[in-house]
Amino acid sequence: MKWLAVVAGLAIMQSGPQTELSCGKLAPMDTAKLEPAAQRYREAETALDAARADLQADAVVFLRQTDERGAQAAIARITGWTDEYLRRLMKSAEEQAT
Repeated sequence: MKWLAVVAGLAIMQSGPQTELSCGKLAPMDTAKLEPAAQRYREAETALDAARADLQADAVVFLRQTDERGAQAAIARITGWTDEYLRRLMKSAEEQAT
């Protein structure tokens, strides 16, 4: 579900204030206009961090619970993470568990 927050955050970022006037000239930018954009960015970044943490935790749980052949390769394919990254993720999770 947190992925929806990321998508919503990105959609908000894309629909932010327009800086180009209809005549093709750029509207003046000031700090008051930057504040909402910066806030949207921070919110999207926070949502992305939460989604990443959820995905990492789910991958660790899956790898711990399965004896399915090729599970790590499947996670690498789905997430785009390398085998090395998954090994480090598992090692980190094991260290945190002890």
